[in-house]
Amino acid sequence: MMSESDKPVVIPTDQIKWRSFYQLATEIVVPQRYSAQLVFDEAINMIFDWIQKKIRASIPEELRHYDDSFIVSITDDHPVLRCATIPQENCWSIRLTQPTPPCEDDHVIPGRIWTTDIALNHDGKNHVYLGVQVRCVFTLFKKPPLPLYFSQPRIINDLANRYGLRDVRRMDGKPWILEKKSDINQFYDLLTSPHRTLPVILATQINPIRYPKRRFSFTLDDQALAKEGQGLAHVVCLPSALESVWIQRVGKVWAAAQGAVRIYWSKLDFQNDTPSTHPIVIPNHPGPWLGRPGIDWQFTDGVNEKEVRPFLLREILEHCATKNMDWSHYRFYPEIEDRRVTLAQEQRKAEMASKDAFAEENMSLQFRLEKMKTDHTQEVNMLQKKITTLTEQLKEYQELLQINKSLVASYKLQIEQEKRENFMLRQQGDSLRIALKAKSENNTETTLVIPDNYEDMPEWVEKNLVGRLILHPRAIHHLNKALFQDTQLVYQALILLANSYRNMRIGIKGAKEEWETELARLKLEYGFSISSSQVGKQGDQYYVTYPLNEQKKRFLEYHLRKGVIKDDRFCLAIYFFWDEQEKKVVAGWLPSHLDNRLT
Repeated sequence: MMSESDKPVVIPTDQIKWRSFYQLATEIVVPQRYSAQLVFDEAINMIFDWIQKKIRASIPEELRHYDDSFIVSITDDHPVLRCATIPQENCWSIRLTQPTPPCEDDHVIPGRIWTTDIALNHDGKNHVYLGVQVRCVFTLFKKPPLPLYFSQPRIINDLANRYGLRDVRRMDGKPWILEKKSDINQFYDLLTSPHRTLPVILATQINPIRYPKRRFSFTLDDQALAKEGQGLAHVVCLPSALESVWIQRVGKVWAAAQGAVRIYWSKLDFQNDTPSTHPIVIPNHPGPWLGRPGIDWQFTDGVNEKEVRPFLLREILEHCATKNMDWSHYRFYPEIEDRRVTLAQEQRKAEMASKDAFAEENMSLQFRLEKMKTDHTQEVNMLQKKITTLTEQLKEYQELLQINKSLVASYKLQIEQEKRENFMLRQQGDSLRIALKAKSENNTETTLVIPDNYEDMPEWVEKNLVGRLILHPRAIHHLNKALFQDTQLVYQALILLANSYRNMRIGIKGAKEEWETELARLKLEYGFSISSSQVGKQGDQYYVTYPLNEQKKRFLEYHLRKGVIKDDRFCLAIYFFWDEQEKKVVAGWLPSHLDNRLT
């Protein structure tokens, strides 16, 4: 009879969690006088050396040069190596499964299994590609569970120091200090490149007169940040002399200046992204960071400045671990194993066809039958091997799918809850504004301090018109090119849309009359932006991506306008639509006219 200690432990599926902890898709730089094959071979040896240090055991020399796949358990504490390669297709991969994380200060925690996948391939010319994935499966038996920390495997630093990495631009552990106006254009191209996978940290220059005792010219120790951030982020330094050039290029809301540090995530789209999703840390200006409590960064004492650098790197590690990745250029262990079986089948079929042609003329019937039996057995063995590989992959994918389904359900529930809370807050805000207006002779909106420029408009709208009107990122991006001279009128028109127009749309009594009165007072015209017969001739300029986290297109159905001459200095147009679900106005373009058949 089986004793209690011999019985297998059954872990409930709701107690098992999976999470990605590191991802990297990059290119290893091939130095001059090196070939891609040489870098490829040396990188494999470096990876084996790193694994030996990780598992504290030697790997047999013959496995380093093995041209086939293998699965081996190196030590008794369960580290398992799986390796697969296809020499003729220049690809190699290895999978390390172990109870310790792939970082330097590691230790075994019961209930955790770490898997590190590394893929290498080259094109036979000057390009060697490196892909890395780190995942952890863990149980939640401990209450509370022990913390999990994001980290970068040491092998990334080893390869970066040995060869350098390239993510559109070469990363050599040194900051890129912008020196001239042409560098601003190259920096913009780096940010908007669809091939960039790593974030960019922009550090700006401090005021040496205000902070004369500081050791660094830029916000942080940019040299240390670039060295620690190898394989994690590009580090770019913007001197004070070029701050105005950068602001003019992207607009104040997208820039950073006077000691601030900003992170630009990959896949940046100035036309459709929201600036607040690319976070900024401003010295002596404590505030939230991506909706969470930020850090109080005081230059004056110089103490917690040391906390900023690791804070930035932790944020980047967490983001890189969970973002969507394009692995189309990389083959990890399961893909190579599957490809190896397919190649073996193709080779076997070719050999069988060649031998069959010879057998037709030279073999007896009995000999042919024996050969067909042997060939059939080999074919069955190959298919069984492929079935085993596919079954393992299917099991892994099913586990990941189940875990991801639970995460999606949790996130959906959280989003719905936040939507309900936002809706209630908007209703409370509407009620308070109506009550305040009823008690006061003056409209509280008329007492707002209105800036005299377009640079401050995005922040001003977000602060004063929240929940009622938003500026679409495309509109924000265009503001730095705005020419309309009466900036006060633009602000007043936005207030009108956020108040009277919105009140009319949500059915508040008397709002329609107030809307028409204010239109007449400001000498603005309201109507459809363009006829349905003409909109198709103007491409996508009358459409914006909305909601911002989706790829749906929304038509800018209405506009407010003033002026009839085609001169952007004197002619105003604000294009917008009404979001019925969120009960708010979305301004998608201002202050100039979009093209139509008349203009």
